[in-house]
Amino acid sequence: MYSDLLDQGLRRVAGTSWKKGESRAADVYLVQFRSGDAAAAQAEDQRSYMPDKRGAGNEGAAIKGSAEGRYYLFPAERKAGYLPLYQARAIFSRGDVMVDIHIYDSAPISKKDIRTPAERQLERL
Repeated sequence: MYSDLLDQGLRRVAGTSWKKGESRAADVYLVQFRSGDAAAAQAEDQRSYMPDKRGAGNEGAAIKGSAEGRYYLFPAERKAGYLPLYQARAIFSRGDVMVDIHIYDSAPISKKDIRTPAERQLERL
């Protein structure tokens, strides 16, 4: 994937992660490209499989203020002997930057929990 991103004009990547409470974790990635079209294309590529079973299994919801950005709540993954795993993801681009936000928890994640950091990050761009 790295070589594919380089071919698309990858310029730089910044990321951060944090934990909140016992089980909530979040990752935020900002991926900058040399051309604004490459960021939008990469965001679209990531969103393209989200409705499938290998993604969130749903169409997601629009991120306010973004033309194409969406956030997704995944169905809980349940395995015997383990806590359930809940996931949420937001994907959007603005200009030459694609943003990818992931939240993981053993407790349900609300729409607001993923929508708010996505909208805040969008405002900063």
